[in-house]
Amino acid sequence: ALFNAKIQGGVDDRKYLLEHGLTFLSRYPADTVTAKELQDKVIALLWYDLAHPPASVVGSKYQFRTADGSGTSIWHPDMGKAGTPYARSVQGRQPLAKNQLPSPELLFDALLKREKDAAPHPAGLSTFFFAFANLVIHSLFWTTFEDPEDKKHKKSKKGSSSSSSSSSSSSSSDSSSDSSSSEDEDESDSKKEKKKAKKEKKPDFSQPINKVSSYLDLSPLYGSSEKEVNSIRLKDGTGRIYPDTFADPRVLGMPPSTPALLVMFSRNHNYIAEKLLDINERGRWQKGPIKNKKERRKQDDEIFGTARLVNCGWFMSTIFGDYLASILGLVREGNSWSLDPLSNFREASHEIVERGSGNIVSIEFLALYHFHSSIGVHDEKWAENAMERLVGTRDWDSITIEMYRAAIKKQAESNKSHPKEWPIGRYQRVDGRFKDEDLANILHEATAQSANAFKARGTPHVMRLYRHPDNIELYVGLQAEESKKKMPGAGLCPGFTMSRAILADAVALVRGDRFLTNDFTAYNLT
Repeated sequence: ALFNAKIQGGVDDRKYLLEHGLTFLSRYPADTVTAKELQDKVIALLWYDLAHPPASVVGSKYQFRTADGSGTSIWHPDMGKAGTPYARSVQGRQPLAKNQLPSPELLFDALLKREKDAAPHPAGLSTFFFAFANLVIHSLFWTTFEDPEDKKHKKSKKGSSSSSSSSSSSSSSDSSSDSSSSEDEDESDSKKEKKKAKKEKKPDFSQPINKVSSYLDLSPLYGSSEKEVNSIRLKDGTGRIYPDTFADPRVLGMPPSTPALLVMFSRNHNYIAEKLLDINERGRWQKGPIKNKKERRKQDDEIFGTARLVNCGWFMSTIFGDYLASILGLVREGNSWSLDPLSNFREASHEIVERGSGNIVSIEFLALYHFHSSIGVHDEKWAENAMERLVGTRDWDSITIEMYRAAIKKQAESNKSHPKEWPIGRYQRVDGRFKDEDLANILHEATAQSANAFKARGTPHVMRLYRHPDNIELYVGLQAEESKKKMPGAGLCPGFTMSRAILADAVALVRGDRFLTNDFTAYNLT
């Protein structure tokens, strides 16, 4: 039985290997060191037969993705959810005070600023590839310095304050003289509270917060809060979203190929939802108008949640299919091989290699995923025109961080329209949808345009203020490192550190996501 297990790579229970082993152990002298070691190995073997803690749970509570990503890790529900701090991947062993570092402006001009002559990507990658990369990156990173817990605290404080004033207004009118002096005091206190609130609004730049989850949940399409998710949903019982909509306004500030590609995933969601309802495999959904609001809401939530799971599965398969093949340069050979981070396997010790245990993206990867040197010439011109409209000048050196932040804030405040009304650059909607030919033209142009090479002195001048100067030394090091040469296994051709880190992060993102591993089953996707 033991020979067959070693040769065939598996245990045939009908050979009674376990039973023979336990019988041997029961007859071995119990007071020996060998007996203790053998028993420990048997206990370890039986312990590792199962996952600890269990990989999934029964029921509808954790069936679908939540808006903020909470509950993706069942046993650590807050792990990687939107509104939490970044992780740290690398220990800071040689910290330097800011006054000992060169200025970010000097580093940019000396090491990053693009030279006049463009350097086309050595492997011929197009700007379309990086439009898709934008979706991956913006699914995982959105930095703010405002802690959402502070906002919750302020809201609850405001609510309790309203409650107090409501109680006092319903008090007896016998104390009118006292209430007069009390009102003066309240007014004075109110002014103090307002001043204090203004002071509290100042962001804490020492504590970056990630506004999106650490999972590949297509948050640029669906959003990262209930408010954002609800803004794109029809809620008519079909699980569909408004045609050609997406929830993340940041996408509007990118070259048209990125929002156009995101519209494809938006359409894919509705296609999936329509197919789910049409097939209705378990016969639990109603077709046509549903009068009962509760039943309509329940059905819409189920179809929407299922369609989102399937759409995120498409997103993941694209990442580990065409996207990874381009990174490794396999497309040049017509090679369809890909890594399979979803597989369930064991270590030599019989221990199950974890899946679906959660993920938190790190601050180092936030710096790493700024692919600014790869911006193509066409997209560089687009960015320059967009920046000029935003800040009113093309003198990039004269723009301060404060000016840039103020312009971004003003732009965000001016864009208050509903997502179903958002344009893509100069392309407008017709009857709520974009023209197919417009989307095709945008994506075709992006495919025809070459990206630029990863290299030192390759970042467009217009991107000078895109990053906050914290961690600038790491950012510069990653961007200025020697790039890989084009060869089999190297298609993206970034720096050596960046290349290895991208692959490691891709595996962590997918393998740590319960919805793409343990719960990625036919039952959950239908």
